Amino acid sequence: MGVCLVIKRIPQDKLDDLLKNPKKMSAFVGMSYEEEPPKSWLDKLLVNVGLKKTAPVEVYQQEEWMKEAEETCMDFDKMWHVFHFLLAGTDDDTRRPQSSLLTERAIGDIDVGYGPARYLDSEEVKAFNEYVSKLDFQYLISGCDYEKMKALDIYFVGAFDPEDDSELEWLEEFFDEFKAFLSEAAAQRQAFVIEYCRCKIIYPLRFL
Repeated sequence: MGVCLVIKRIPQDKLDDLLKNPKKMSAFVGMSYEEEPPKSWLDKLLVNVGLKKTAPVEVYQQEEWMKEAEETCMDFDKMWHVFHFLLAGTDDDTRRPQSSLLTERAIGDIDVGYGPARYLDSEEVKAFNEYVSKLDFQYLISGCDYEKMKALDIYFVGAFDPEDDSELEWLEEFFDEFKAFLSEAAAQRQAFVIEYCRCKIIYPLRFL
């Protein structure tokens, strides 16, 4: 198992709706249930032995814009933390817009894999794009402090070899794809929904 990060672009008004009605996140990520899942191990135990009942919840259907967001998402797989470090030089959300990828602002409390989904509104996406659009991949790599990455315990850093040309070539292509993804989102004044998901298989970086 591993932790992957996925970004989905959505219209700002749809983000506003999700923030007002966070239970819709169940439909957004393709989950559907008619009862509220137990939130703690004690709740689960009490439900399992029949001492507590789960509460009914409103069931939302996946809308077309939700499906479109799924089809046009950007999957960072397990390299999200390495990618974040290259952009921000940190291991957390301490500098903006550089560290926008690790925003802590959550949409409700529905667990989408590893906690609730996070978000960037359209203005934050615009600022993030203005920062990233000026970056050059070779400049980022030339300033990469691998020892600092290991000291900060950057996730999946062991699979990243800054001396391996094939890995750097893949990462540069991905960086260019992300710049285009981000630029298009900013041009359309879209927001981001960011999900930390479960990965079942860990591949070598060159085969991602």
